[in-house]
Amino acid sequence: IDGMHLAEYALRDVINTERHCHAASVIVVDDVLPSTVEQAGRGRVGAAKNGAWAGDVYKIIDVLRDHRPDLAVIEVDTTPTGTLLVLLPDPQNRTLADQYEDLVPSLVVADPQEPPTWTFLRTRAVDPAALLQSEVWTVLRHARSMERQDAVASIRGVLELNGLLSHGSAS
Repeated sequence: IDGMHLAEYALRDVINTERHCHAASVIVVDDVLPSTVEQAGRGRVGAAKNGAWAGDVYKIIDVLRDHRPDLAVIEVDTTPTGTLLVLLPDPQNRTLADQYEDLVPSLVVADPQEPPTWTFLRTRAVDPAALLQSEVWTVLRHARSMERQDAVASIRGVLELNGLLSHGSAS
């Protein structure tokens, strides 16, 4: 998902994408870790100077964690503006769709944005090389042929084993 660079659009894209997923699907969201206030703005003003614009997509990270604890939400320290992996999607879950209209007002905030420190410092993000080398990809591939309950248990197990679920709890 790499579109409008605004939290409400990115959240809507995640909701609509999840409807077509399997437990072993991976939803990838780009531009979630701005490194400056200018990059985190709802407009490109100022961000164009340094070539990167993330917008306020970072806001969906905590929305997903707070409203969908069943998902595995992993921030990845990619250049220039970070990546988010959303694992364990459930096409039957309507929580975010049902709450969308209530969530939007908290997402749409006038600039200048005040992103949390963890976005700039990337304290919750995993190293992309370590993520790529982890066993999670093999488990995801095998989980495609499993029933949902077994796939979720298998994927969650490898995420825990590789320490990939602990990153989101740090502030």
